[in-house]
Amino acid sequence: IKCDNFAIAQKAGEYVEKYLTEKNGEPKGKIVELRGLLGVDAEVQRYEGFHEVLDKHEGVEFVQEAVADWLQSKGRERMTEILRAQPEIDVVYGHNDPMAVGAYLAAKDLGREKEMIFVGVDGLGGNAGGIKKVMDGVLALTFIYPLCVDKAVEIGHQILIDPDFVPEETYVMESTMITPENAAEMYEKYTLE
Repeated sequence: IKCDNFAIAQKAGEYVEKYLTEKNGEPKGKIVELRGLLGVDAEVQRYEGFHEVLDKHEGVEFVQEAVADWLQSKGRERMTEILRAQPEIDVVYGHNDPMAVGAYLAAKDLGREKEMIFVGVDGLGGNAGGIKKVMDGVLALTFIYPLCVDKAVEIGHQILIDPDFVPEETYVMESTMITPENAAEMYEKYTLE
């Protein structure tokens, strides 16, 4: 049971491609990418899927990549350094919401948060989660990284009640893109009170 990080990153890339086209008349712009722990499967897939969509556009420039180890504090530190070196940034893509939020906070510290959009992944509920950050205008979007527990319980239950049931070799869980248009509804759905 898994979630398709590559597909999530492709969808993020498609959103950024559309955003840059609307902003600049064609897919061109300057992107900063904050990566998780290098070599971890999720990091590799979130990198490769995003680049598969955007690397084909000559006008899209990845002005800086930085490793922030999935942490908001490191995302903020790296982004502070990047902002001092990069006078123009259109998009910040964080491989998870905490790094993207850290980047936003760094930009806000320097009064530059309105110059760019921030994209994250994981879409957790709760006040500190990515869904709320989309509602608050911190992130332009995030993607829910579905937890696999419900599916595992469903499969386990099916095995118990049906001796002939043979589970599939792989189950791929679908992700949902969270934008300002659906964030409130998704926040209610994914936040426990």
